[in-house]
Amino acid sequence: MIEVEELGEAVEVGNGLSVDDRNRERTGGNGDRGSDEDIEVYNGAAAKRNTARKRRFVFNAKADIVLLRLILVERPFAKEYGRMREAWKNIAEKLVETEILVDDRGARDRYSFLMKMYRKEPQGLRRLGTDEEFEIKEKLLASVCDLIRESKRGKGDASLRGFGQHTPDAEDPRGQGMKRSSGSEEDSFEDRPRKKDRAGRGSSEHTEALYIAHLNRLEETRIAWEKERLLREEQSRKEELKERQLDRREREKERLLREKQLTLERDRINIEAAERAEIRKGEEKRMDLMESMVRILQMTVPKAVGERMHE
Repeated sequence: MIEVEELGEAVEVGNGLSVDDRNRERTGGNGDRGSDEDIEVYNGAAAKRNTARKRRFVFNAKADIVLLRLILVERPFAKEYGRMREAWKNIAEKLVETEILVDDRGARDRYSFLMKMYRKEPQGLRRLGTDEEFEIKEKLLASVCDLIRESKRGKGDASLRGFGQHTPDAEDPRGQGMKRSSGSEEDSFEDRPRKKDRAGRGSSEHTEALYIAHLNRLEETRIAWEKERLLREEQSRKEELKERQLDRREREKERLLREKQLTLERDRINIEAAERAEIRKGEEKRMDLMESMVRILQMTVPKAVGERMHE
């Protein structure tokens, strides 16, 4: 048997087996209608994976946010080696359902790239979207780093607890045998699943609490951005109103100045008209005076001439 790996799925290719034989092997060897439906479902999933492989998806800021949120839910970094790959497959399938056509390796590579940028050059993430998207990605990456630290700390504590429990047994093999044969509640097989369940519930509750806290931080960020936007709009309205008031005052000053200029122009015209009227009256008086003098001369000159002639 030869194993061929495509997009995180192991497909077995048999020597000399036909397609129908391999399909029967996958579906349990039954040839009824149920096996045909299973084959259709398998072929549909394979078609989606082939589409994701053929069409190279270019990540953007929104796709990064979806990927990081799925990583916070699946937590592949906290899984064991055998389950880590399964977690990345689940993430890739959910990404394909949201029209983000990548496989598990592409999702893992993008996650590694984002973590590298966040740790070495966080400002480089700002070039991959808007400021608001950068804030969201930064908070998501911070939550991922917190979960990674919590996971490592939990593994370290578990190893220390295991070391403390097994040290006395290593020193005393007889005590180890007696401990295995004892039916104490602390190490019985009935208690171990409950301990694991409690640990699983605790880690799940811790993850849920971190995710809820992250959502609360996102909501606080959104509210802060909304308040800042409203404040900018209010300041813009105030500045616009102030400019309008200044323009109104300027226009009022210009109107008053024009009215004053018109009043001065009317006064000047009236003064000039009055001066011309005075000049005309003076000229009329001089003309009347000259006419009266001419009449007087006309009356007095002939009399004087006649008197001289009589003499």
